[in-house]
Amino acid sequence: MAQLSSVSRIERHNILKGLYEWAEVDNRSDLDTRIFRGDYFGMMIIRTTKIDDMEHNSKTYRIDIIEEKNVEWNFFHGKDDIDPFSNGDWMLVCSYRSTCEDHVAEFHFVQETTTSSK
Repeated sequence: MAQLSSVSRIERHNILKGLYEWAEVDNRSDLDTRIFRGDYFGMMIIRTTKIDDMEHNSKTYRIDIIEEKNVEWNFFHGKDDIDPFSNGDWMLVCSYRSTCEDHVAEFHFVQETTTSSK
């Protein structure tokens, strides 16, 4: 299985940019998150220039898995040199692969709701 960590930074940039442009927009995210879906795998990609401003930088986000069936997840935070401040314009947030033909992976990148204590 190919890994993005084994390609050069320019190759990684071009791969993620191309997949981002083909992917569907995650309408539940205010960061213009995209979800690319193939026949047997999928991935969530964010353009990091969207999170550079202070408004988004001070918020906490999470992956909200709505439905999953016959998939294995890979969450990249802290692995594979995924760091929004050192990894270029594109960040691979997570990916999945199907374990059989009948699979479902419905997920979104949403802002974490916080409750303020008074």
